[in-house]
Amino acid sequence: MADLAVTSVLYQLWSSNGVAHELARFGLTEGTTFVWEDVAPPWLESGLTRDMELG
Repeated sequence: MADLAVTSVLYQLWSSNGVAHELARFGLTEGTTFVWEDVAPPWLESGLTRDMELG
């Protein structure tokens, strides 16, 4: 019997999903690969705080 993955989808308002847009914009402009394992880069911290307050 095959293992089945369980997936859930959570709706998030656009206004509280700004970090996704900031990351996408960063990825498009930098054109290279980055990995963050622990601490978010300083330019992303304010967006994370804002999204957590709105979400």
